[in-house]
Amino acid sequence: MSSEDSTRDRSGPDPESDQQRDRADPKTGAGPEADPGSGGDDASQRALRSLHQTLGNAFVQRLLAGEVIQRGGGRPHVEQQAADAPATDWAKVSASAIAATTSAISTWKLSATLMGVVVNAVTASGGNLIGPPLGPLVIAGMMGGGARPNVATAFGMGAGQAWQDWAGSVKVPGLPWYPSFAAIPSPVAPPMPNIPTPLGALTQKRITAGVVGVAIRAFLGPAAEPGAEAAIIDYAAWFAGAFHEMLQSSMVTNVLGTGPVPTFAPPYVPVGPVVGGIANSLPGFLVGGGGAAAASTVARPAKGGG
Repeated sequence: MSSEDSTRDRSGPDPESDQQRDRADPKTGAGPEADPGSGGDDASQRALRSLHQTLGNAFVQRLLAGEVIQRGGGRPHVEQQAADAPATDWAKVSASAIAATTSAISTWKLSATLMGVVVNAVTASGGNLIGPPLGPLVIAGMMGGGARPNVATAFGMGAGQAWQDWAGSVKVPGLPWYPSFAAIPSPVAPPMPNIPTPLGALTQKRITAGVVGVAIRAFLGPAAEPGAEAAIIDYAAWFAGAFHEMLQSSMVTNVLGTGPVPTFAPPYVPVGPVVGGIANSLPGFLVGGGGAAAASTVARPAKGGG
């Protein structure tokens, strides 16, 4: 035996040979220098893996496209279901929204209160008009009438947003609501109701058809169906007219004012004005004139009108 062979025997297994076996294909056992046949199998496997990757990428791309479609109006299968479903009767949607809103305004008026009005002598100012959100009431009414949830939500939330903006702006503008509070013969004025006043006499924003329409479109999204835009215009015009009618026909009543009379000092000062008083109403302070009932009879423009 040569000295070179003896050296290999003493050094143990060849590390390079072990690494080649570790890299052998788990199915064929062939190393990197496999025969031509096994090399063909590797090529086939690589081609198959490439095909799977290509198909997988295409599938992911389709999913991503589906997400884009969802943001614009639903996934492909939802879009197909919508295509198979009957077209929306938008004239019925508008009528349903009007009926639901009429009922919602009546409910709102019965629940609303006017709180925190400041009273000094005969004058009342400020205050906050507080009531339940109008939107959920409209949505419930429309869905009860068969409207699709997304359509009911768009009309209800659009109307509710405009209504909430208006209610938050209402203030009493220094009206002479409490004439007797100029001279009260006691240290504290007893609760006294205000002089009835039209709701429209208070300072406030006005609800317009344009404001309501913009809000509904923002919640509904692109309305591609024929008749959708006409229904929005029709309802928004009715809503603005109904709001104006309510301002003129509803009276602010039973806002009970009271407060201290700091200058009262009998017998030298037997009477004095209320200073730093407060006035609050109970629910149902908006009465008279029909209110929301009258709103349902407000004339509306023809479908698609401005």
